[in-house]
Amino acid sequence: LDGFDCGNIDLNKYMWECVEENSSTIHALVDNDLHKIIGVCFLKCSAYVEKQGIANYNDDGELDEDNPFNYSMSPAIEILYFAISSDYQDLQFNADKGNGCLSNVYLSMIIDNIITSSENFTKAKYILLYSVKDAYSFYSKNNFYNFDDNAMIDCDERLVDCIPMFLELPEE
Repeated sequence: LDGFDCGNIDLNKYMWECVEENSSTIHALVDNDLHKIIGVCFLKCSAYVEKQGIANYNDDGELDEDNPFNYSMSPAIEILYFAISSDYQDLQFNADKGNGCLSNVYLSMIIDNIITSSENFTKAKYILLYSVKDAYSFYSKNNFYNFDDNAMIDCDERLVDCIPMFLELPEE
């Protein structure tokens, strides 16, 4: 990943933090002719957690102060980091503009890979991500939606300015 630059200093820094934590799977899109990484995606297992409207009571019949609500958890894959090298951003995939830019094609490849993995191994029902504001419209156009009001949001300080989004995977 040396030399990879998405054009956003904070995202580049976050990528290296993900590498150092070694808690995710890395996918790379490579230009074999130039021996250069042009896209990077980090994935990890996660869960989409929603607060249920049902109160949680302890054995004495009192509202449990530590865990006042019941939660439902659905298996998910989280996109920790998704970026295209600044040299390749907004590059059309081919002459047919209907195919979209390289970023769209790469994200579609990642989603297809997650769907296949989910069907065979993880049984994930969602793809989660925390979008930076500049990428929000990109993810919206790729069918990601804002978290529901009852969804639990990761409190990681690195995600404070990010928008939590999800994509529901098709049922088998």
